[in-house]
Amino acid sequence: MSNPTSPQLRYLDAGLAILARDGYPALKLAAICTETSTTTGSFYYAFPNWASYCQKLIEYWRHSKSDVLIDAIKSIDDPRERFDALVEVSLNLPYASEAAIRIWSASDPDVAKAVAEVDADRVAVIAETYTAIIGDAARAEHIARLAMMLLVGHELGTTSTYDELEWSFRSLVDWALAPVDETTP
Repeated sequence: MSNPTSPQLRYLDAGLAILARDGYPALKLAAICTETSTTTGSFYYAFPNWASYCQKLIEYWRHSKSDVLIDAIKSIDDPRERFDALVEVSLNLPYASEAAIRIWSASDPDVAKAVAEVDADRVAVIAETYTAIIGDAARAEHIARLAMMLLVGHELGTTSTYDELEWSFRSLVDWALAPVDETTP
């Protein structure tokens, strides 16, 4: 991703805020301009067109809310510490904007592709972490997919609370590592 300029950042942050607060249907040029207290002329100074803005918004979301976080997780050498970091990152994702992006992906193939790639990247880092401890890559992959199902279900669900998600993630980790913990002296 090319780094957004300062004027672009303002509009990109506004887009994520609108997605989180009002959902994908509210992501419109007028809403962006209202959110930033700017004119459409200022917007078009920062972006050549709406399609360019939308592409940059998804790139910005992917970079700032996934790639950077995954890189930070990968920098942790101890797999058990990595688990704690994974749970913390997962518990602090911007669920409302992620849900809106997932809804957007149903009608935009480029957004769908980005979401699928983000999900695959997230599954990969989770699976790598489990594999480092349990030594079974196939089982680790299944566990990672289950963790993503918990996350996506929470993002798109209407009844899940933060506390339930935290309990679910920590229970999954405990369950997945129980056979290893039982054999470790």
